[in-house]
Amino acid sequence: MKKINWHKVILYATIIILAIFLFKTCRKPIAAPVVIKEKEMIRDIAAVDAAKKQLSDSFTVVFRQQEQVIAYKESMYDDLMATYLNEVNDLQNTFLLPVPDTCKKIVGQLNYQFNQLKQTSDRKDNSARQVINSLKDQNKTKDNFLLAKDRDYQKLHSVLDTCVKTVKALEDYSKKLQPKTSLFVSVTGLGNQNNFGYGVGLGIMNKRGTAYEVGAFQYAGAINYSLSIKKTIFRW
Repeated sequence: MKKINWHKVILYATIIILAIFLFKTCRKPIAAPVVIKEKEMIRDIAAVDAAKKQLSDSFTVVFRQQEQVIAYKESMYDDLMATYLNEVNDLQNTFLLPVPDTCKKIVGQLNYQFNQLKQTSDRKDNSARQVINSLKDQNKTKDNFLLAKDRDYQKLHSVLDTCVKTVKALEDYSKKLQPKTSLFVSVTGLGNQNNFGYGVGLGIMNKRGTAYEVGAFQYAGAINYSLSIKKTIFRW
């Protein structure tokens, strides 16, 4: 009985296991990444642009309305101030009119109270003017904020446009890299010490990497035919 060469058995078994492992690994499908297509990105950006424009228009309408109200109140304030100054001048002129000696004390007290009231009214008017100016400054600040926001948005939009163009370029490039059905020809030479032959073949390879080829060979004075099937195991 012939003795079994266990070293060869182990070596062959290892080679078979590695070949099966490599075959399964190479055939394992690679999960495709989730990629937003160019058309979807353009559609989403257009929707964001429309929403942004609607919101900006709403802000603009509100600010313009506020400016109109402030301008109207400021105009009313100026009219009231003019009327007030006229009345103050008239009243001051009244205090300058000659009065009997018995009334001078009362007129002096009234004049003092009037001046106190005038000072209080001046402070009130200054406060009202400051409030109006503050409201005008707030609206200017809001306008400047919106302008800065629009500039930043345009910069971001430019970056998004670049991303869309990049995605489009990657889509076009990936389409070129995708496997396609191809037709090929082959030329073969074969022989030994006594004879030499040659032949040609015509084949087709599908997208999965399986090739089917038929060939005709001139060898040893006879024409031989062949049919072969080839399968791609892995690529690198």
